[in-house]
Amino acid sequence: FWGVVLLAVLLALGTFLWVFTQTSAPLIAESNQAPPNIASDPALREAWKIEQTLRAELEQRLIQLAEQRARCPLPVDTESASATPMVVAPKDGDVATTVATDDSPRLQAGEGLAESAGDSTSASRSHTAEVTGTERLSPVEPMSQDKAQPTPDPVAPLARTLEEELEGSRAVVSAPGVAGAAGTAGAADASTSQSPVELTVQADPTPEERQEFTNRLSATGAAIGEITATLLWNGNADLDLVVLCPSGEMLDYQNPHECGGTLDVDANTARDSLSDRPVENVFWPAGQALPGTYRIIVRYAPRKDEQQPQSTSFQVRLIRNNQEKVFKGMAKPRKASPVTNFTVER
Repeated sequence: FWGVVLLAVLLALGTFLWVFTQTSAPLIAESNQAPPNIASDPALREAWKIEQTLRAELEQRLIQLAEQRARCPLPVDTESASATPMVVAPKDGDVATTVATDDSPRLQAGEGLAESAGDSTSASRSHTAEVTGTERLSPVEPMSQDKAQPTPDPVAPLARTLEEELEGSRAVVSAPGVAGAAGTAGAADASTSQSPVELTVQADPTPEERQEFTNRLSATGAAIGEITATLLWNGNADLDLVVLCPSGEMLDYQNPHECGGTLDVDANTARDSLSDRPVENVFWPAGQALPGTYRIIVRYAPRKDEQQPQSTSFQVRLIRNNQEKVFKGMAKPRKASPVTNFTVER
């Protein structure tokens, strides 16, 4: 019996040794195979050249990237802060890598990538993904308190109306005026509303209108100067021809001599001297107009006896440098209508 058992054990050991020798020999032979001969295969040789070119280009790019990072200074807040490690998420089977947000570890990582670029194409792709992830996960510069809370813009002052501007110009001049007329003007300015101002338009006068200017000026004895501004309208409303001088002073019925000009004709100021064909005139003798910009304005300040003042159409003629310009507009009660500007240069 024991002999049979011993024979079975020996047979099992022999079988095991035979199987082991048969399976290990091919593995050893396979591991000792020589690398493929690249020179014998043109396709492999071409692929090898392309791989070497790509590796060299990748290495050059990584070196340039490291140099650019060295030239770019970090923000002040980032320099004072300690380096915070960040984990780059794995992508396409790459191993997750911990990278620091400090600038020097980035440069070291770039140099390491450049040195190991020639190992394999897959390793190069992995390093490139790590660099891209590092740039993508770079910490954002915290917003300072000044940026988070911008300073509000200063509130712009409210624009003054033309009537308020005329009232301000009135305080500049000190020439005495007629008490009744001054009181009427003050009441007109006090009752000024905020409705839109009617703008005037430039228009070519008809021969009849041009002749009407000449007739009314001749009837009142108005003078003509180097610069002449004439206002005419129909009816007994009290319209005023006003000129704002470059100095800020106001040339009108209360101050008929300002900035080298003269208001020589004023109409419908009193109840006992009303006209249905009124005219007002301002002129500057040759060389008397001060340099600067002048503003011509028509103001409608109703008298106390005007029970129901109505809007009144008017025309203003400006003669300067032997050139004639006529402007037409509508004057509203207790309103000032801008007509035109002109500039004198000496």
